[in-house]
Amino acid sequence: MNLWKWIPVAVVSCCCSFDTGYGQDIAAPDMPDVDEYRKTPEFEKDRLAIARQAIIGKLCLEIAGMELDMQQKALDERLLLQTMMELWPEKTLDDCPQDFREAWLQSRKVFKMWLKDDNAWEETEEGRDMVQQLQDSMKRVEEKYGCQVLDQAADKWLKTHGPVKKEGESPKEYLKRLNQLKEDIYSGKLAVSPELLHQEDEWKDEEE
Repeated sequence: MNLWKWIPVAVVSCCCSFDTGYGQDIAAPDMPDVDEYRKTPEFEKDRLAIARQAIIGKLCLEIAGMELDMQQKALDERLLLQTMMELWPEKTLDDCPQDFREAWLQSRKVFKMWLKDDNAWEETEEGRDMVQQLQDSMKRVEEKYGCQVLDQAADKWLKTHGPVKKEGESPKEYLKRLNQLKEDIYSGKLAVSPELLHQEDEWKDEEE
């Protein structure tokens, strides 16, 4: 069940998906030389933390869909998003780089407004400004960390460690296993290895 398509564009701040060139450097105030930063161990550590955040987010989304399905509730976009965010521990952000955390927390503000089911808000000056600011933040984070690649890495990790329903497994058993997997990753019992990043294409400093 691919539930990711249900989520509005704002949620992708956990694994940004903008069509941007990796060669465009975004210089944060405390990171004047992005090219040099990409050569440091901190860059890999930060990207791994973002990938871990994406893995937990995708698990929370799958769990939310399963819970609503078992409760025989329609997979309404807002209800699914609200349930997912309630399942998502904010402390997973602690190891992520500051600019990524800020973009994610910014997205939560947009979520709260969007979840009020006030479609008119998106057309107000405040709504347009908030959405534009979020999109700008997401674009900068994508260009700096390559979040599209990290999203793919998260998918591959999940395929390997598998929230795949086993033959003969009841929905209740499957849901219990998903929750245990999420808890094991969150607690650190199951580590997300740096090898996850090495399985992907090498970072491209110039747009092909």
